Amino acid sequence: MGRTFLVDAHNALFRLSSDPPRNADAVRRSVVLRAQSALRATGLTDARVHLVFDTAEAGRTLAGTHGREGAVTWSYARGSADEEIVRLVRQHDGRDADGPLTVVTDDRELRGRASQLGARVVRVHDWFDARPASPAGGDRPSARVGPPLTPADFGLTDAPIDLLRTDPDDL
Repeated sequence: MGRTFLVDAHNALFRLSSDPPRNADAVRRSVVLRAQSALRATGLTDARVHLVFDTAEAGRTLAGTHGREGAVTWSYARGSADEEIVRLVRQHDGRDADGPLTVVTDDRELRGRASQLGARVVRVHDWFDARPASPAGGDRPSARVGPPLTPADFGLTDAPIDLLRTDPDDL
């Protein structure tokens, strides 16, 4: 089993296309084709991609459906794609057989949450437009790698703060 890329599919769609399709099937086909192309460009023959789509009010009937097209699988979240991606990262402890899972999104909050759970995060254009890394250059992570951040990293303590009795200017 190789590297796994989890893609925030609607986020990617709107970053990659100035005029995205409106029909759900056309949206899925568009992102699947781009993901297949990006995966080929990485040169990783045992990698796989999972696209997670949001389901809007009108598309609730798609929630929970999934499929596969080669090394690219896709699913429609039962709610927010962000929450589904976080659930998947948490379920796998942020890792696959080759190291950290890779989450592909430009959503700042999702990037932070996935990174805190141990996943590697990559911006949409950095992954979809990537070319194979040169053998001498290695594989450079595009996000902070290491233990999760703690309050001490920001000069804070774990002690609770009583905001009713503490002036925030005194902190």
